[in-house]
Amino acid sequence: MPVRVLFLLILFASAYAPAFATYVPAPPPSTEYTVGLNTAWQFRELGTTAFFPAEVPGTVHTDLFRNGKIPDPYFGTNESKLQWVETKTWEYSTTFECSKKLRKEKHIELEFDGLDTYADVYLNDSLLFTAEDMFLSYTADIKKFVKANNRLRIVFHPASELIEQNRALSPVKKYPGGDRVFIRKAQYQFGWDWGPRFVTCGIWKPVRLVAWSDFRVTDVVYTLDYLSKDTAYMKVDFMFQSDRPGIYNFGVRENLVSLFSSKYKHAGKTNEHLQLEFKIPKPRLWWCNGLGTPEMYEFVLTARPQGRRGKDNYSRVKTKTGVRKIELSSDRIGNDGSFTFILNDVPVFAKGANWIPSDNFLPRVPREKIVRQLKDMHELNMNMVRVWGGGAYESDYFYEQCDSLGLMVWQDLMFACSMYPYKTLDRNNMLTHEINDNYRRLASHPCIALWCGDNENREGWFNWGWQKQMEYSVQDSTAIYNEYLEYQLKFMATLNRTDPFFPYLMSSPHNGWGRKEAYTRGDVHYWGVWWGMEPFSSYETHTGRFVSEFGFQGAPSFHTFKEMGAETSKWFADSTIQLHQKHPTGYQTIETYMKRDYGITPNSFEDYVYLSQVMQRDAMTTAIEAQRRNMPRCMGSLFWQYNDCWPATSWSVQDYSGRKKLAWYNLKRLYSDLMISFEVTPDSVLVWVVNNSLTEKSPILNVNWVSFQGATKYSYSHPYALPAHSSHCYFRIAKKQLFDSLSAENGVLTAKLISIGFSRTSVLATATQVLAQPMQLNLPEAEPKCTFVRYIKEGPMAITLTSPVYLRAVMITCDDPGTTFSDNGFDILPGESYLIEITTTKTEKEIKESLRFHTMNRLITDEKAEEKNELED
Repeated sequence: MPVRVLFLLILFASAYAPAFATYVPAPPPSTEYTVGLNTAWQFRELGTTAFFPAEVPGTVHTDLFRNGKIPDPYFGTNESKLQWVETKTWEYSTTFECSKKLRKEKHIELEFDGLDTYADVYLNDSLLFTAEDMFLSYTADIKKFVKANNRLRIVFHPASELIEQNRALSPVKKYPGGDRVFIRKAQYQFGWDWGPRFVTCGIWKPVRLVAWSDFRVTDVVYTLDYLSKDTAYMKVDFMFQSDRPGIYNFGVRENLVSLFSSKYKHAGKTNEHLQLEFKIPKPRLWWCNGLGTPEMYEFVLTARPQGRRGKDNYSRVKTKTGVRKIELSSDRIGNDGSFTFILNDVPVFAKGANWIPSDNFLPRVPREKIVRQLKDMHELNMNMVRVWGGGAYESDYFYEQCDSLGLMVWQDLMFACSMYPYKTLDRNNMLTHEINDNYRRLASHPCIALWCGDNENREGWFNWGWQKQMEYSVQDSTAIYNEYLEYQLKFMATLNRTDPFFPYLMSSPHNGWGRKEAYTRGDVHYWGVWWGMEPFSSYETHTGRFVSEFGFQGAPSFHTFKEMGAETSKWFADSTIQLHQKHPTGYQTIETYMKRDYGITPNSFEDYVYLSQVMQRDAMTTAIEAQRRNMPRCMGSLFWQYNDCWPATSWSVQDYSGRKKLAWYNLKRLYSDLMISFEVTPDSVLVWVVNNSLTEKSPILNVNWVSFQGATKYSYSHPYALPAHSSHCYFRIAKKQLFDSLSAENGVLTAKLISIGFSRTSVLATATQVLAQPMQLNLPEAEPKCTFVRYIKEGPMAITLTSPVYLRAVMITCDDPGTTFSDNGFDILPGESYLIEITTTKTEKEIKESLRFHTMNRLITDEKAEEKNELED
């Protein structure tokens, strides 16, 4: 490089660097050599002769399916026919070469990111180790075993064998969760009330060969130590591996700027745990979605022996991370029962969802699906996702996406809905290693906002009758709960070792939804609606301080039922439809709400699918609006659940095939920074406006009471100043005043926030509200008028929908299962136009011929006609 160019680069770097920073050249490549071992695998049932190609990462079920040895596990009733797979022993093997150059390195290791679950690992017929924990990574020193040509073999034993071994070692033989608690494996694989039982095995994460000599840096974690007004004090915690004593130079840089450098005298131990501290002047902060940009840094940690120069003298590790301070205002901090996440000193209303694994066969979840789902969450104005404790710690890619999208992650440890034989599982400190392993893998991600010890274990112990159900003696109960507390403290100590002030919650929720304390302290899982069969209006009186679970089931798309092999003409007599609903009374619960609260019995299975999705939309609307109205007393709304692990009727808002239920579309309004909400009391209607943004807004609030035919019977308009981060009731009107001009059965309340600018007027938020029960409404029987439009010849296909009368909960469908719509499940007001973009591979003619509109107008009209006919008969 010419001297002049080099000088200009140094000058440019120094101009934008802190005063003390210096330019450093990029180091040469690391001395560590890595070779992936994820190809050329084969598998067989142990004891048989025929091998078949295997995919790594993968599972035995997907390998069997790929080789045509089993049918699609998700189709029809195949789940019940494939339970034999988990009872067999499966062998996986591959061969690989290890070059002479690699064999000369002092250290040669095999690294497994994840083995599922009970497995013996052999290299050249030598047993390296036995794996017993799906959530652990494993490293084996193979220097003395490796040859030029090698055979790697893994024998996966049935999970039931390890379960029985652990049960025999445990002083307690029965736990509420059943067999699953005796093995460290994704608990949902044993079946849940939204998922099937597929107890998998296999090499579910990547495998690699790593060779190195002399020294290296590994296991790097960056955390914030302290954040002042204009400086971030950072800490990097890492493992230094070296069998060569001497003085080493350590440095941290970002781009071409050195942030830290120091010398360290190493005594020659193989491993040393080290920490370095450095400062970042005027840091670019990481913000969650809605509050700012999720700024990221790429730090490079380097190590070099002093006095040695040359190509192979560096070890370096690149890490992407962000600078942010996260606190939790909970019982540990204050005594007011609050539960508020505080990001960079700004209180955040958490808007988001619970996340379960996106497949029962985890390795086959494509990156594209994760990207699409998380980007959808971002589009819906969400800022938090809760990784639920009965699944699995998600992939690195998942957290990288959350980092870049500004989605905070509530991270459960993988314990759910039971007590556990912790001491038995912790043989050789296995549990401690599991927690530490996953903490250190994830801790540098700025998206991580909370570590939580488990899902509902404490609530179940005190509120679900476990102790009586299991017939525990007083001594047994005392011992089990003391063991639980002991390990919660161990987990917290492990997670807080690097960052002692990072938020940790022992168990979620704080209290069960049936106790009054659940609504005054900490977080709550509110299941009075659904499990308690309470009406949707109960959400309004049970908002709590932070609602970390609530929800209502909705059927998946009619197309999804067809794809799973359902004979929809048989309704619930069809075995596939029955098998793909895992809640024991799921369909009965939905039907009860349909008849009791909506007064409707659908005439077709397609109508049943539609009405179940309308009810899910209405339930979530009532809940989320009430939770946001109660800000700042309530500071979180995480519904159950965002996604599915297989095609099923469940609480998800996006089914396994990626099709969005009606509730999904309404979330964009419900989680928008500006939201209008009607609160209906026995004698009045209150109009609330929530402003979650960091800036004051000054729109005009318009409220109208309109007949279903479009006649305005009452109108109100007034400008308001909406303070930042506020929720306030801006208008109240007596029902009598409304009903004197138009009865409740014949009208709809509408509201808009309107911003009037110099060049245009824009609508910032909208809301509609009927004031009578569904079957009381005199909705006109009508369909929307549909017009196809294209603004440019090659532009996206779109339609405009209009209607001279009010149409409630319009759902658009068509015959093509791949066609999607930009909005769905919305109300159409008389005289207004709604533009809907269509994404499809079909022609305009094909879409026109198959387009259908479902409305509550038709369902209610049909139901009333049937009732009239029955009375006449």
